[in-house]
Amino acid sequence: KITIHLVRHAEGPHNLRSIPEKERIAMLDPGLTPYGISQSKLLAQRFHAMDKVTHILAFPLRRTLLTGLVAFKPAINRGIQVILVPDLRECGLGPCNTGSNIPDLLEEVFKSEEGVRMDCIDATHCYSGWEHNTESGYDNDLRRQRADRMRSMLFHLGKIAAEESSDDVEIVVVTH
Repeated sequence: KITIHLVRHAEGPHNLRSIPEKERIAMLDPGLTPYGISQSKLLAQRFHAMDKVTHILAFPLRRTLLTGLVAFKPAINRGIQVILVPDLRECGLGPCNTGSNIPDLLEEVFKSEEGVRMDCIDATHCYSGWEHNTESGYDNDLRRQRADRMRSMLFHLGKIAAEESSDDVEIVVVTH
C-alpha cells in the first residue's frame, strides 16, 4: 500500500492577521513563528505513521523546510532525507513566496536547528533560478505541467519503494 500524506506548513509570520496584508506579502521567504514551531512539534508527537515514513518531500522555502525538519525529526533521525522539490511551489507571486539561495538557506537551517545532520537534506532537484516564480497570474497550463511532474515523481517514488520492500510506503509532502 502506498500512502501520500499532504502536510501544510506550520504558521509563519506572513500568516499573522495582526500584521497588515501588504507587510505580510512583502516578507521575503519567512520562516515559522514560535507557534508554528509548536505546531510542528505537536505533529511530530501525533503523526501515526512516523516510524513508517519512507520519503519526505518539501518545497524549499524556510517555512516548509522547517516544518518538515521539526515535524518529521524522528523519521530524519532514522536516516530519511528531506528532498527539496521546487515543483511543490506556492501559486502566489509575492516576496513571501520567493525562495532563498539554497546554500544560504541550508547554512541558516544547520545553524538554527539543533541536531540537524548536514546530509539530511537533498537539494539536488533545486535548479538555478528555482526561487523565482515565473508563473505569472493564473497560467493553468504551467500549473498543470507542474502537477503532472509531481504526480509522476510521487508515482515513481512509491513504485520503487514498494518494489524494494514488502512494507507499506508512506510518503510525506510538506507544502502550502
